[in-house]
Amino acid sequence: MSDDEFFLVVDDNRPLLLDYTASSRTKCYQGKKKFHDKKKSNINEGANVFTLSFLVVMGLTILGILVFSAISIFYLINGQTVDPSSRVDCYPDPGASQTICQNRGCTWTPDNNDQTHTVPWCYFPTNTGYVQSSMPSTNGGVTTIKLQKSTQSPGNPFGSDFENLNFQYQEIGAGLRVTISPDGISRYRPLVDINTTPNLVSSEKLQVNPQNNSIFSFKITRQSTGASVWDTNIGGLLFADKYIQIATYLPTDKIYGFGEQVHLTLKLCRYGYASLADMQAAMNRTISNGIPIDVAYADIDYMQRYKDFTYDSNLQFDGMWIDMNEPSNFGTNQDNPWYYNDPDHPKDEPLKCPTTGNDGALDVPPYQTTNVYQWGNGNYLCTNTLCMLAVTNNGTNNFYDTKCLYGWSEARATYNALRNATGKRGAVIGRSTFPSSGRYSGHWLGDNTARWDDLRTSIIGAQEFNLFGIPYVGSDVCGFIGTSNEELCLRWQQMGAFHSFFRNHNTKGAPPQDPGMWPSVAAAARKSNLWRYRHLPYLFSLHFLASLNGGTVIRPVFFEFWQDTDTYGLSYEFMWGPAILVMPVTNQGDTSVNGYLPIGAKWYSLYDYFYGTSMSNGRFDYPAPTEYLIPVFVRAGYIIPRQKPDVTTVATRLNEFQLLVALANGSDSNTFVSSGELYWDDGDTIVDDFSTHNYHHILYSFTVNKASATLNITKAKTATGLSLPSLDNIEIFGYPYQPNLKTATLNGNPLTINTATSSYSAFTQVLNITTSNLIDLNMNSQTLLVTWQNLATGRYWKKLQEEGGNEIY
Repeated sequence: MSDDEFFLVVDDNRPLLLDYTASSRTKCYQGKKKFHDKKKSNINEGANVFTLSFLVVMGLTILGILVFSAISIFYLINGQTVDPSSRVDCYPDPGASQTICQNRGCTWTPDNNDQTHTVPWCYFPTNTGYVQSSMPSTNGGVTTIKLQKSTQSPGNPFGSDFENLNFQYQEIGAGLRVTISPDGISRYRPLVDINTTPNLVSSEKLQVNPQNNSIFSFKITRQSTGASVWDTNIGGLLFADKYIQIATYLPTDKIYGFGEQVHLTLKLCRYGYASLADMQAAMNRTISNGIPIDVAYADIDYMQRYKDFTYDSNLQFDGMWIDMNEPSNFGTNQDNPWYYNDPDHPKDEPLKCPTTGNDGALDVPPYQTTNVYQWGNGNYLCTNTLCMLAVTNNGTNNFYDTKCLYGWSEARATYNALRNATGKRGAVIGRSTFPSSGRYSGHWLGDNTARWDDLRTSIIGAQEFNLFGIPYVGSDVCGFIGTSNEELCLRWQQMGAFHSFFRNHNTKGAPPQDPGMWPSVAAAARKSNLWRYRHLPYLFSLHFLASLNGGTVIRPVFFEFWQDTDTYGLSYEFMWGPAILVMPVTNQGDTSVNGYLPIGAKWYSLYDYFYGTSMSNGRFDYPAPTEYLIPVFVRAGYIIPRQKPDVTTVATRLNEFQLLVALANGSDSNTFVSSGELYWDDGDTIVDDFSTHNYHHILYSFTVNKASATLNITKAKTATGLSLPSLDNIEIFGYPYQPNLKTATLNGNPLTINTATSSYSAFTQVLNITTSNLIDLNMNSQTLLVTWQNLATGRYWKKLQEEGGNEIY
């Protein structure tokens, strides 16, 4: 089994993010997650107790940086006292009674006034846990406190607690690492590297405050404010071989990121192509409609009798889809599983696992797990997978310990094999994940269904997996299981264009759902895909930054606007980095989106509705007919690198660059500013060390006042032997002055701007500068300074104000 270990970094006064990363789907964590009956199943308003209980080695992340080594979760709600609010559940199974409860040494107190059915009636007494048995000692930055099981504590209902524990903590960069482990006993730990010397710099510090009253507890507070972010004074610490429990008061009732609780370019896929010609027809329908697309995925249909390593020696590849990379095994312990008489693989004998005696001990945990409820009464941990007593890692570990590392291990092996086979960077996409899987692969959200509910949950899933450190994520667009329809597929294509992993995929036997099947979907897909491909430089830069420094690409709105409490409930709006906000259409029949633009920022429309104009903050209805792009907005103060789109990424990369400049208020009422950056490399070279990697890093800043405008392009890092396309278009939102582009200069020399292809509207305040080969970004100069003068006063400005003219000077 594993020690209880986590990293902690949280912000006071912000939502608490509980990133549940044991696995990417049920098949990996089946049987390990503990859920409860209706009396104990939900966190409600005012929640302030959180209990983690662990059965088998897996993973949990809080705020993307809090990692536990094993898992099973239940919840406790409301209040500050033991009766009834701060109870730690002693009988999470259905069917609790006073006799059973008291036989466990726990307290039974019915609460008939509990309208939310969340308060446990059977709960641990306050003296449950351990006591401190030594003074703190520090060695090599690690502080250790020895603990001993309290003689007054009730026993662990699910095993014998270890008598002595070590409580350890250390600072790691801007975070805090806490480890609780049995003293003098070697236990399994996941074979996942932990970077104990990250390049994280923060002026903020977290403090650990051990407390040894009737029982040992610890509290973690923020040094600057004293805010409590983790407080185990609630009690209930248990630590047995197969069951670990720790409880904390929550610092907020805003909870996000428990992970899935449900069953860069466009890719087209389906399970059930009848032939290569069938697959080609689907691709041709997409291409003939002018829809940008890069990849055609083949499901297992191309394989010889579904053998994984079926390949064509002449076919080049640059990515690997490891579909069912969880250790699934259909029909375990069944006499006649559903596939038994399939002519493709007739009479394949099912796996039989021992479920009694010593050999079956690992498959029968000390309490009933979710497997019992998910797969039907009488099931075991081995249901639909392998036997828990199987061995892994060359016979050194039990499958019981390593089951949920299977997908992570396969992703890592595939990532290394792909690099070795091609000599280039490549994309790996998988389904089962574990903390740090994002280092090796992306994640698709599994076998969803062609329903509006699944479209909505995929929006949440993409945000969550970004919290988990896996930013290359997306869903099966239009739905995998079942029959999709025109409207659902249209809206899913529009939304999916904003997910990093973007693939249309459906199952065997279902009607085709590639966008070319419906003219309206084809038109919507073409529009949204072209928008996506135009903004790939920005999306690539976000991924580059996430790889370089960590962080998210797609993120919840409250990540950027945590002081605006109205953002906490925005489940279906999301951000592309800090600068672009997306409002998908998520309900059948809707032709508008009731969306919210956060306070604290200025916003401009980036879609068909009043493109380029300033939008009001707050909640409004935004038009979203099917022929529009879904509502998209850019945040003032940011510069977005763009590129003229083409039908593939390879072709797009050869096209000229563009800049979108969204102006925000500057140092005074007459000054407006914006800034941004671009990361650019060859897209193929393997990155082993960013400090030696060959790439361009360009910083942009723009300032305008009544007199003049200045665009500063600084080459923070220049790649060797890698040319950049020219910058041919600069589009500026919120430009308040009449420009005189005839006065333009580049590094002090005259710069010719084509006024026939450029425009300015005093009404919308959008300035568009378009000139072929306007700026050569490969010039032998670290800084490129573009300037021009404004006609801020006089008859021209007055005329434009009165008439809304669009004259260019």
